Amino acid sequence: MAQHEVHHHLGEHEYSFWPLPVGIATLLLPVTFVSYFVWQKPLLALVLGGVSIALFILSLAGWAYEFFIRATVLYWHFVDLMWLLVASSAYLVGGLV
Repeated sequence: MAQHEVHHHLGEHEYSFWPLPVGIATLLLPVTFVSYFVWQKPLLALVLGGVSIALFILSLAGWAYEFFIRATVLYWHFVDLMWLLVASSAYLVGGLV
């Protein structure tokens, strides 16, 4: 009977770290524009823009690899979506006041 152990993974989540590099790449884009238009540093803007675009493409490719090749299912529970809705509503109302 020991050979036929069944492992149930109910309630476990597979978390992906790929949204972090996507966020970092997205946050580098305003710094790129600031460095070009405000600081008048076109070479720094070129480097930051290249790093941002490369990081964005690599992280999207890694995310797609994780989803399609490894068949990792990333899903949201209703409660997670509810907290996201509450947080975004609070942010919106707080910004309007």
